[in-house]
Amino acid sequence: RQRLSTVLVLGWAARLAPFLLVRAFAMGPDPRLAPIMANITGYVLVWALNALWAWVTLLAHSLLAGRPPTSPNLKLGPGGWLAALAFVGGVGIEALADFQRSAFRAAQQGARAVCDVGLWRLSRHPNYFGELLAWSAMCALALPALRREEGERQHAGWLRQLGALCSPLFLGWLLLCVSGVPLAERRGGALFRA
Repeated sequence: RQRLSTVLVLGWAARLAPFLLVRAFAMGPDPRLAPIMANITGYVLVWALNALWAWVTLLAHSLLAGRPPTSPNLKLGPGGWLAALAFVGGVGIEALADFQRSAFRAAQQGARAVCDVGLWRLSRHPNYFGELLAWSAMCALALPALRREEGERQHAGWLRQLGALCSPLFLGWLLLCVSGVPLAERRGGALFRA
């Protein structure tokens, strides 16, 4: 379970890092962040919030990875394999959506238009759906292994599980209420409604 979780996270990172690097070089700095990062305080704030985002997103995996390898709760059954498959599916959806939007933008040559090809024809935010599916699946993979074990304090298991649940809940809140959908809707909502 721990090895599988680690392989999944490494695969996710290996897909996302080059995509973000290429996008940053192609598009330049994020215009949404330019006013905030105009001074050192804003710059530090943006990086600190990104670090918090990454830490909380990886919390379910981190808690799972921190379990002793001899833990009887680490046995991987059908539910664990299903969670791993859902994680791969979520990353696949996110990657396909990112690719389709990048190709659409390149074909538009700078014109502002709503991406309506591929997965974007089915959903306004398939990339966010994929990301949330992946990290919810990671939480599902981790939860059984975080149960209380013989000799542990009474609340140890459910505190670990509560910590793991923070990952998809925090990510969902950020994507749906703070930075993902609200910013995308602010930028492209009028185009979509037109």
